[in-house]
Amino acid sequence: KARYLLGESWLALGDAEGAEKVFRGLLEKKPDSVPLLGALGRALAAREKHEAAMEVLRKALRLDEKDVVARRALGGCLAAQGKPVEARKEYERALQADPADPLTARVLVELLVKAGDVGTAARAAETHQKADPKSAMGDFLQLKDSSLWMSYTQDGVGIMGIKSADRGKTWGNPSVLT
Repeated sequence: KARYLLGESWLALGDAEGAEKVFRGLLEKKPDSVPLLGALGRALAAREKHEAAMEVLRKALRLDEKDVVARRALGGCLAAQGKPVEARKEYERALQADPADPLTARVLVELLVKAGDVGTAARAAETHQKADPKSAMGDFLQLKDSSLWMSYTQDGVGIMGIKSADRGKTWGNPSVLT
């Protein structure tokens, strides 16, 4: 447990190479550990070794197809490789496994907004909000000339709020701060 936390700490501090070494060492003892495979995949992705990361993450998902962390990391690799359609599918699968996961909801909404699909982004955000009504804490900030708001949960994970022009509806609790 302590070595796993050390690897996670190194990854959080930007030492993906150190994290990779820790996770590889731990996987020698537990080669089918889904959390370790997911952590190694994230470390590889942080080092921009996306092909290797996807291989490891797909192994994790063969062992546990509902692992949200591995699914989200796979989506991130696909997005980094310029494959937004495939990335979207992985994020949607992750949300099917855990509709209340705020990080997956945020990255899916961001991906949809960047693709210009604000209506679908609003529906995805609304679905997440229904699954976890307490996730959107605090005020939202309306960005100038945008239909997007950002807020943070108690654990510091960002959540989006979207004003959907095509549905005439706002998700979240926006307030314009000037």
